[in-house]
Amino acid sequence: MITALRMSIAPVAAQNLSSVIFAGLEIETKSTFLHGGVKLSLDVGSQKIFLITSSGLSLTDLRLARQGRIDQNEVNAKSQLFIGVERGFGPIFISAGLGPSLNRYVDRTGLARTRTGIAGLADVWYRPDDRQIVTWASIVDSGARSIWARVRYGWRMPLVGGHIGPEVAASRDATSRKWRIGLHFSEWKLGPVTGAVAAGFTRADGKAGAYASLSAYMAY
Repeated sequence: MITALRMSIAPVAAQNLSSVIFAGLEIETKSTFLHGGVKLSLDVGSQKIFLITSSGLSLTDLRLARQGRIDQNEVNAKSQLFIGVERGFGPIFISAGLGPSLNRYVDRTGLARTRTGIAGLADVWYRPDDRQIVTWASIVDSGARSIWARVRYGWRMPLVGGHIGPEVAASRDATSRKWRIGLHFSEWKLGPVTGAVAAGFTRADGKAGAYASLSAYMAY
């Protein structure tokens, strides 16, 4: 499963140097995946240069390994590092990056694989006015032989803050193909933390199920 390393980190207010820590949890009918990392951004003229480092692993596989039902080297895990550029163009904000990746997974033949590769990300935020937002997030990774993309539309909630609306996502990797459709509530704030939750219907390799996700980030 491609997990959204992106965690939907919205553009942070401009400073000479800013940093963000983030974490996310992806839950499906038969799997749970945890990821987290750090993003550093540096203002260079009218744009930002950023570095993102992220790692994640399957909590489901980790539990099975602790029970002795699978080997430790069969735990699905990944790490990615991106260096990229961000820039705003009126109501549009674009972010793109590239970097190395390390992936561990069990392929369709049942063999444990550890592969390095090149990963790329491309994100777009479009805010036509102060009430609406449309986001596109995508990641490709040659090491995992994967591609993931998600589109969200959000309408700002006037009383509670944040945006609520539909989301659609699709992914493909070395072991599965899936798509999702659901609802999200994103960019809500709890003290210094900005978060997003989503839930809905998923179909993976012809099997239907449910999913839920939680992600949060904090600038410091």
